Amino acid sequence: MRYWMALVFLRDHLKLHPPQPLSLDAFTAALACTKRNAQLVIKRLGQEKIIDWQPGIGRGNLPVITLLTPVADTLLKKARQLLAEDKVEQALSLIEAGQRDTFIANYIARYQTTNSQEDILKIPFYRGTHDLDPIFINRRTEQHIAGYLYAKLLQFNPATGDFRGDLAQHWQRNGNTLTLTLRKGLKFHDASPITAGDIQAHFERLIHSGHQNAALYQLIDRVEVLDPYRIAFTSLALPAQLEKLLANGPMGIAKFSGEPGNSPLVGSGSFLLAEQTPWRTLLKASPYYHGYRPWVDGVAIWNVGDQAMDFELNSDVVHSAHLKHRSAERFDAKTQWEKGAEYVLLNPNRPHRWLKKPAHRKALMAAIKALGVSESLREEGIGQAKGMLSDPTPIPVSDPAAATKILQSLPRPDQPLKLLTYQLDQHIALAKHLAENLTQLGIDCKYEVAEFPIFNQRETLQGADIILSGEVFGDDWEMDWLGWFCANLPLDVCLSKQQRQWLRDSILTLMQHGNQPERLKEFEQLEKQLISKLLYLPIFHARQNLNFSDKVSTTELLANGWIDFNTVMIQ
Repeated sequence: MRYWMALVFLRDHLKLHPPQPLSLDAFTAALACTKRNAQLVIKRLGQEKIIDWQPGIGRGNLPVITLLTPVADTLLKKARQLLAEDKVEQALSLIEAGQRDTFIANYIARYQTTNSQEDILKIPFYRGTHDLDPIFINRRTEQHIAGYLYAKLLQFNPATGDFRGDLAQHWQRNGNTLTLTLRKGLKFHDASPITAGDIQAHFERLIHSGHQNAALYQLIDRVEVLDPYRIAFTSLALPAQLEKLLANGPMGIAKFSGEPGNSPLVGSGSFLLAEQTPWRTLLKASPYYHGYRPWVDGVAIWNVGDQAMDFELNSDVVHSAHLKHRSAERFDAKTQWEKGAEYVLLNPNRPHRWLKKPAHRKALMAAIKALGVSESLREEGIGQAKGMLSDPTPIPVSDPAAATKILQSLPRPDQPLKLLTYQLDQHIALAKHLAENLTQLGIDCKYEVAEFPIFNQRETLQGADIILSGEVFGDDWEMDWLGWFCANLPLDVCLSKQQRQWLRDSILTLMQHGNQPERLKEFEQLEKQLISKLLYLPIFHARQNLNFSDKVSTTELLANGWIDFNTVMIQ
């Protein structure tokens, strides 16, 4: 690659034809090689009539280099060749940074992502994937992917309320303790055996991770390895929820490999992680999985940036309803209202303490509600939310006059309010709309967009007055509620110590009720109490859209807006 990186240097630093002084040391540093190797590259470039190199004559005179022929097309051709060979990182190192999204988009619009003998499901996406360690996952895309990388002890069927064994062959609850027996012959993706000790090690790593996901698992008081195949979990507070806790995402079983040069995390699910770069996340069917093999050989999720929204391509599944007209005929659109909502939280714990006063929060919440969303967001077909599980209703037109009346007698904060959100187009549009309108109404407000995982760090959230976030519920609403209340860092940051204790006590009390529909109703009442405490306001429900090419077997959307990689087929 040294020769090709030399061409990159020439493209980025030289103009065609004008002679230019250049030290050999600078050229050597750019190629990250020895001076001798740099001289060999210079010699080859001269022989190929790409450059003319004249050594400096006399003390202090630099060599003079002249670029004789353009090199951009040569680099592009080589990058395409490397990408066809599945050498993604090397290929992208030859492409200018600002052109990489377009290069990826054009490539997957024409070519297969890997060997044409394999059936690879190709999905363009608007961003690269984040950390895929099941313990540290915050977003639904990563949660969905992790569900295939890491097997769990149990799987929950929300339609029937029953559990089935995954890594566990048998399980039995006796009092406060759930004892599970593992299947024989289980293997991680590196072919090493999965034992009860590995299960305990994963749980210990989760508990001591410091991540908000660990909060739920503080409800488990003890884990005991009985023998290589048997393990027991004890919960004094919520023994009836042990099965669900073990079937939940953070308990997708993984281990550290300790193998130099390999990914430190080894999975156990139906797919293994073959590659994760800023540009592509590639899953391959695992040869060591204990269950049924997926039909597809792999799933390639490509980061094509903003072009994901109107992609003209040879892809199989597109995360957008905005396909161009001539492509739309090849795609079957699936849409549904997602369960969950986009919402704002007010943080009374900021040092300037303006939001500490309930009257200030009440007025600000009422003004935010009156301002609603921008016209562009209304046109996207979103629905007004009154709670996580409310039925979507038409979004009212923004009413700045009503917001003006609400805020006119309110004392102004001593410093601008900070509104924080993360990289999602709808969130950014809403944040901009609210910040600009509040500022026009005399409440100076600045908005900031943070990437994950920076957004979901305590220090980041503590610096915000208004937090704009969202939650997507899946099939198991009870675990979704538990996760949102107990393992939701943005919410936790906005609560006082007394409110955290109130919330924990309320959840432990309602979870004692034996009737699940009753528990779900009480979770919704608890959500309403957060609204009444002027800390939380649901704003809108969104639609989930996926478009399937005519090569993909007819499939339905999952509750999280994705599809089942284990069952999808390519015709």
